[in-house]
Amino acid sequence: MKIKHSSRRWTIERILCEILKLPEVSAKHAQHLHADLYSAAIRHFSSWRKAVEAAGFEYQRVSKRKLRGHWSCERIVAEITQLSKKNSNHVRSNRRDLYSAAIRLFGNWQSAVEAAGFNYDEIRQDWVSSDADKIRFRKK
Repeated sequence: MKIKHSSRRWTIERILCEILKLPEVSAKHAQHLHADLYSAAIRHFSSWRKAVEAAGFEYQRVSKRKLRGHWSCERIVAEITQLSKKNSNHVRSNRRDLYSAAIRLFGNWQSAVEAAGFNYDEIRQDWVSSDADKIRFRKK
């Protein structure tokens, strides 16, 4: 297959229009076959995912890369709540799947923790000021 290149200026409208024309909107497909579009999308939207979502797609459904275990916002909140009962703060290293899914679906770990009903600042303060294994989750 031939890689498409264009010398025309990339605008947000043009990027979105071109994404809508793609037979497949996965990042891998765009990187390999539509490199100029992919680069322009990154420049204007800061990520391919944000560009695809701005075009109206639900990224998780159209992405070739699926989250292990089919994570949902509800499942992430339930897992965080369950971890709070165990006083576990090693999510980033021991539960990489949960941490990655939370970042992907909530934008950052803080938003996921807060969606579960916890005060992130208190949790973070406990983690910084106390023994790392004794973090306490407190509901807002």
